Amino acid sequence: MGGRKNTDLVAAGKATKSRQCVRSLARGPEVLKVFDANDRGLSNAEIANRTAFPKPTVSRLTFTLLALGYLHLDAETGRYSLHPHILSLGYPVLSPLSIREVARPMMQEMADS
Repeated sequence: MGGRKNTDLVAAGKATKSRQCVRSLARGPEVLKVFDANDRGLSNAEIANRTAFPKPTVSRLTFTLLALGYLHLDAETGRYSLHPHILSLGYPVLSPLSIREVARPMMQEMADS
């Protein structure tokens, strides 16, 4: 029930405004998206600035993402970075792609040389 309607909301980019959307859950990926390859870690204040979320909310989100293994906390600097465990989210998407089969011989050749 409502499957087509929900799909239409997602396609229209309006799903986050739906009563069906769990906004607190949606905030976790928003935190993860603010990290850039050039960052040397981000503080809670920097994450709050990039997301426009309140600092207490960011603090709870980073704590939760750290506990789940998606963030790493540098104890010396107090800055967060993405933990390699986050790659486990992408593996099920990438594993069936045929690009691996095409790229493997070339990668093996490069590794051998």
